Amino acid sequence: MSRYELSLCDADYTIYKLPRSYSPGELSDPASTYFMALMYAQGEATIIAADECRIDGEVKEAGWRRLTIDGTLPFDIHGALVQVLSPLAEAEVSVLVCSAFSTDHIFVKGERLDVALDALRRAHIGVKENAA
Repeated sequence: MSRYELSLCDADYTIYKLPRSYSPGELSDPASTYFMALMYAQGEATIIAADECRIDGEVKEAGWRRLTIDGTLPFDIHGALVQVLSPLAEAEVSVLVCSAFSTDHIFVKGERLDVALDALRRAHIGVKENAA
């Protein structure tokens, strides 16, 4: 049995690919938006944001849902993501993972959400739905 539980956020998310020159100051009010993550790598900026946060970007992938591992994950923990991701891989659910300082967030496409939730529950990983 897994010792991890997840929370399913009720928002939909979009992943944006933007020019490397993109500045977070371009967001109208980052503190009041549903901003999720901003990463710079390999000549591009990537933003993961709830759909309520409108971002102009020509290249985007919409329709993602966020599962968050509940609690704080210490940096010296081993295997947390493997326990969560293995059942998803076995169910052929593609994911995007974003690690924050205290925990990890797993994004799955909305059309595969039911398959993902079923796979997690079969692996005895609890999922609380409609979390903030």
